[in-house]
Amino acid sequence: MKSLTRNSDEVKCIATERSVLIQFKNNLVDRANRLSSWFGDDCCSWSGVVCDNFTHHVHEIHLRGLPDRQGYCLGSSFDINDTNQMLGGIISPSLIKLEQLRYLDLSCNDFGFTPIPSFVGSFLNLRYLNISMSQFSREIPHQLGNLSEFFGS
Repeated sequence: MKSLTRNSDEVKCIATERSVLIQFKNNLVDRANRLSSWFGDDCCSWSGVVCDNFTHHVHEIHLRGLPDRQGYCLGSSFDINDTNQMLGGIISPSLIKLEQLRYLDLSCNDFGFTPIPSFVGSFLNLRYLNISMSQFSREIPHQLGNLSEFFGS
């Protein structure tokens, strides 16, 4: 019988999905270096990335900004020191290539009142999206109506 244990040198991450995540990271502003673990071949071991144990597809991205002691988003009082902990920049359209993505949490970050990317509503398997308190403009693209759980603005 063949052993189901994995060789520790075996790469778990799917190369094309790793490339998508690197492109996503490169378009973000990360003043606090929160994505410092995003290097190497195994994106399934990166902070905030959850992969399926069998297929190794990226299923979840957890990049919620850091909460304060009461559990609220840092920066809700617009303290400049808090905003250094938030991600910003551009949400790369390359994310749509993560075809098995089911969960995306970008809440409590600062995207500078840019529009919510309309491509986010085109994910075929996305069931949960949280972009609340992330400083997106108020207009919600109609494509987001395709999601089963959406938390915005």
